[in-house]
Amino acid sequence: MVHGGEGIRVVARLRQGGSIDLPAEALTITTSRGHSAIKMSLPGDFLHRRGIADVAVTVGADVSLVPEPVAGDAMPQTAQDIAVATGPLRLAASHLLAQGDTHVAASAVLNRLVNALPPRGRTTTVRRDGVWSKTLGQSTPPGADLARSTLKRCQDHTAGGYASLRQCLGSYHDIFIGRLNNDYWSAVKTGS
Repeated sequence: MVHGGEGIRVVARLRQGGSIDLPAEALTITTSRGHSAIKMSLPGDFLHRRGIADVAVTVGADVSLVPEPVAGDAMPQTAQDIAVATGPLRLAASHLLAQGDTHVAASAVLNRLVNALPPRGRTTTVRRDGVWSKTLGQSTPPGADLARSTLKRCQDHTAGGYASLRQCLGSYHDIFIGRLNNDYWSAVKTGS
């Protein structure tokens, strides 16, 4: 469930031209790889019935995702838990993110590369070799050097077929976010 901040904007481009805004509540949001990544999706029939060609999702500043309540949860999130997580703890996270850590910036670039690759299985050599230029073109966003060297490492590591490029990049993304997570919990001096 989306909570606080500037919210999530969902813009759908229609097959017949033009675009429409969709409510963020239309999205299904699930964890993708533990607590380091999420997946946002819309059902195919939902898109088809509305004539939607593709969707762009923009997550505003300071948005928090709060787990949906689950019946029978022995330790559900309380209103106070949510208020603390989306208030002072979210503020601390925003402050940490604003410091401009290279690993945080690189993880954002890696996320774009991951999303440009097929969700399952391996991809073609042409697509593997061209994922940077197709996704980022000539731009050099913050963290680009670390992200580019990570991409090269993953291309070399996965060339033999052990894992997919997407899996390797996702693993490095999660490692970088894991470092941020550790820094965060050290800074707020709470949690596990």
